[in-house]
Order: sequence, then structure tokens, then C-alpha cells
Amino acid sequence: MDAGVLLLLVCCWKLTEESGEMGSDVTGETLTTATDFVIPTTSDQSTLQASFNNTNTATGSVLIQTVHVTTISTETEAALCVHSYEGGKTGMADFKETNTLRGFIEKERQGLYLLNKTINCLRKDAVDTVWNFIEGREERVEHLARNKTMQYEQALMEYVNKSKELNRFIDKHNSSAQDDLKVKDISNFEDKLRTFRNRKYQLDHLFTLINLYVKFGTLTGSVGKKWEEYGKRYDVSVLEDIARDLEEIIEVLKEHLRVAKALLNFTKLFNLKLAFRSNYTYHLVDLELWESQLQNQTLALNQYKKILKEEEFRLLLGKYINPITQSVIFVIGFLGNGILLVVFAMHRDMRTSPNLMVLNLAVGDFLSLISNILLYDMLDVAGGVWNYGVGLCRVYLFVRHLCLGVTVYSIVAISAQRFFALTAFFNWHGFGCRLTKKYKSLLIIASVWIMASAIAIPRIVNAGVYNNWCRGYGFEYSDDYYRLVNSTDLVALCLLPLAIIAIFSAVTARRIKDSIKNMPGELAGKQKTKEARLLSSNILITLAVVFAVCYVPYFLYAFLNAWLTLEMDNSTHQLISFFTFSLIFANSCFNPIAVYLVSRKYRTYMKKYLFCKCRELLDQERRKISTETSTTAVTRM
Repeated sequence: MDAGVLLLLVCCWKLTEESGEMGSDVTGETLTTATDFVIPTTSDQSTLQASFNNTNTATGSVLIQTVHVTTISTETEAALCVHSYEGGKTGMADFKETNTLRGFIEKERQGLYLLNKTINCLRKDAVDTVWNFIEGREERVEHLARNKTMQYEQALMEYVNKSKELNRFIDKHNSSAQDDLKVKDISNFEDKLRTFRNRKYQLDHLFTLINLYVKFGTLTGSVGKKWEEYGKRYDVSVLEDIARDLEEIIEVLKEHLRVAKALLNFTKLFNLKLAFRSNYTYHLVDLELWESQLQNQTLALNQYKKILKEEEFRLLLGKYINPITQSVIFVIGFLGNGILLVVFAMHRDMRTSPNLMVLNLAVGDFLSLISNILLYDMLDVAGGVWNYGVGLCRVYLFVRHLCLGVTVYSIVAISAQRFFALTAFFNWHGFGCRLTKKYKSLLIIASVWIMASAIAIPRIVNAGVYNNWCRGYGFEYSDDYYRLVNSTDLVALCLLPLAIIAIFSAVTARRIKDSIKNMPGELAGKQKTKEARLLSSNILITLAVVFAVCYVPYFLYAFLNAWLTLEMDNSTHQLISFFTFSLIFANSCFNPIAVYLVSRKYRTYMKKYLFCKCRELLDQERRKISTETSTTAVTRM
């Protein structure tokens, strides 16, 4: 007996018990089982044997005997499923290779049966691979899944083509006796092929959605990491990368919505269910969800662009405008106060008791410029990172605010000194001990430094290194502390000193002008004295105005920012902070200029050191000074 025919009958019987159902995940219908093309189409095995016995005498084919099989081994079934399928190798065998017409037809039908087994195997592999890709979303698995589905489609096409070719062959040879061997279910397989192609269209869109979803997740994760990086480095280039990623995310979401809409419209048009239905696949085609994501990402992009614009302005401000402005202030203030200190050090006649307060002001301005501009800008260039410990951080912050306080209270002391110099009651004897002018001045200077220290100490109570930055307090401290510090600064370093300076300067200027009116103008040399006193009074008024212009905006804005929620964008805030910060230290440049305008001696020495005046011109200036009628020493210096 022919072993191949026997094996064929065993498989036919086995497959009558198992339906080779094609899951709805791929085709939505069932594949044809072996009973769809049993050779020949008879109701039982005895009839089958009789049929082949009849054909044995007519065609000389091999007799097929009845074999009773109850089981089939796993190895045998696996051998049947492993069909070496190669696409494109279709067509019928040469009729001359078979002994009879019926034997040839039987051989072709046996090939169709094995092809159907291959289709079932390919179907199972394709479904499993597609689910693996849906769950794992790996690119390698996607390629494998596409390859499996393509092989499955080609196998279906091959089955349909071979079946049609076999039927045409039977009709061509007018073998009406062989009509019972024709393939009867070609139309059924054609329907399955069309259904699978519909499912494949869905599958292609589903694969695209999965890839877009993976790309969306990758980009959003990248944005999150870059935002954390920006929070550490504050690098504008990181914000630019974030904006580019968000633009790409928006394009991905638009493409996702387009593909999802196309898929849903297709299923609605042909009244189909979604292929490979799961919570994840339904999530992929949730239009409301992805439209919401698109709106959120668009809003995020606009916000990041706004931040980027502000940061670009901050970059422009920080890299160009601020360094140039601070450099100009530092150079002018450093030279002016430095030359003033040199003049006091080199010329004994300048170290008078009234001039000690001017010297103290120059020291305060000089140190303030170094600590608040030079060191601050050096830290800013280094990225603001503090690597010197908490102790030095507190010392640095203390010195910054100490020098600022010394400058403020020195101006207050000079205004009071000028006022009391024109009154008769500034003859304090110091608890019964008469004090010289020098010791009075030293006592006032000591008081200035003590008050400045008292104002600076609260600034360092909670000072420390927070996020690698040297700050007066961390974010964990309440707003009450921030408000208390700024309120104290506004009152102690701005409003109260301004009130004292304004009152004393106004009264002193008024008295100087009254003294000019009572001075006879026809006397020799009195006109220049009047001019000197008038200039001194104007300088006092200007000193108060400049102090108000320089100090009030800085401390007032800090106070308002602490107590109120100011509705302004970050660029405006940066601009105001830069402008007020520059003003407060520009006052250090004005103080040497004021001394230069008031004091002729200082103006003479200033020309020597700054403009390299020759010695003859200096002697000439000294003679002019000695021949003039001097006014009160304090009001002149």
C-alpha cells in the first residue's frame, strides 16, 4: 500500500475532529478543514475504499485499503504542519509524470491538503507574532510579524490559484467522471482572502499607531529628562532641544490622529470590528484622548517657547548687557573711590576730622563694589555654583550686606555732620569728657559699622548652600521670613536713611543759602566764596535726590515682590531686577564725583593722579586755594 495515501487518510480523519478555525483576530472567519476536500467526497470509509477499488481497474492506480486509526503522534502531526512553503512556486505538476488522469488529480489534491495545513500553521504563527509585537513593541518583532502575515496571505492566494487551476484542468480534459474530485470551496477561500486583506489593512494601521505611540513615549521621556537637566544648568540650548522635541511630538500626535481616524473610518465603512482587540489597541484609537494630548502638548510648546524667549532675553541680559553695565559701574566706582583712598593716604592735609566720614564712605563703596559686583559676577560666570562651603557662603553674604549698609549709613552720617556743623549745639562732651573732632568722627564711624552689621546679621541666619547656590535662605523656609527680611531692608536701609538725609540736606542747604544772602557781595574774594557755598548747597540736595533714585526702586521692588503677586512675565521681572540692581551700585560712582565737585583740594589731587597734571600746575592750584577766603571746613569737604 502507498504510505503517502495512508498518511493522507489518517490526517483526513484527524482533521474531521479538529476545526482549523481562523481566529477573528486576523480574518474573522474559519479556514476550510480537511473535510472540505476529502478524496473522494463520500460519507464513510467503506464507500471511499469502494470508490478507489472501482478506479483501480480503470486507471491502474494503487488500491487504498481501510485503516482504523484512533490517534496520531505529535511528531507525525508536526511533520504534516511543516510544509516547505516558498512563495511563487505555484502551478500543477506535469501530467506526464503520473500514470493516469485520476492519479494526477489525486496528487494535486493531496498537495492542496498539505497547503491547507501550512495555512493553519502560518495563521497561528502570524497571530502569536502579532500579539508579541503588541505586547513588547519591539522593532525586530514587528518585522517578523509583517513577514508572517505576508506569508499567510501568499499561502491563501496560492491555495485559491491552484484550486482554480485544478478545476480548469479537469474541465479541459472533459473528465466528467472526475467532477467529484473538483475543489468545491474556492469561493469560500476567496472570501477568506478578501477578509484577510481587510484585516491586513487594519493591521498595517495598527502597527503604525504602535510605532507612533512608542515614539511619543520616547520623546516625552526625553523632554522630562532635559527639563531636569535645565533645572540644574539653566542652559538655553537645553530649552531649544526641548522645544524641538515638543514640535516633533505634535507632529507625531497629528499623524497618530490621522492614522487612527483612517482606521476607524475603514472599520465603520465595511462594518468591521477592530482587529486584535484589547485595552491597549482601543487606547490607540481613542480619538478624544489623543486630541486632548495634542492640545496639552501644543500648550506645553507655547509655554516652553515663552520660557525660551525669556531665557534668550536673560541670556542677552546676562552675557552682554549686564556685564557691560556692571563693568562700567565697577571701573568708574573703583577708580573714583580708589583715587579718593590714595589721596587720603598720600596727603596728610586731606586727613582732617570732617574728611574721615568721606574716607569711610569711600571704603564702604570700594568694598561694596568688590563684593557685590566683582565677586558676584565672577560667581555668575562660573555658573553660580558655590564650592566653598557653608561658612564662607555666610561670610560672603554678610560682607555684601555689611558694605551696602556702611555706604548707606555713611551718607546719613555725612548729611548729619554737615547739618550739625552749622549749629551751635553739636558740642557733645561725651559723658563729661570733652571729645575732639577726630574722636567724634571715629565714634560716628564705629556706630555706622555697628548699625550696618546689625542689619546684615538677619540675612545670614538661614544662609546656606541650596542646590549648589549660595543663598540667604532655602525654599523650605516660609514666606514670612522672606517678607520680614525685605521689610527690614526697606525701612532700615531705604526709607529711614532717606528721611534723615532729605531733612538734614534740605535744612543745611537752606542755611547755606541764607548765609550767602547776608554776605556783602562787594568785598574782594566774596563772590567766589558765594559760588562755593551755593555749589555745596546744591550738592547736598543732589545727594539726597540721587540716594532716593538709586536706593528706593531696589528695596521697594523687593518689598512688593515679597508681599504681593506681581502680574508680569519673567522678562519684565529680569529687566526690573537688573535696572534696580545697577542703580543701587551706581550710587557708589556718584559719591566720588560729588566730592570732586565740592572739594577744590580733592579736585587738585584728582587731576594729579588721574590726568597727570605737572607739578607747576599743582603748585598754582594750591596758591589759589590759599589766597581764597575759606568757608567752614566741613561744608567745603
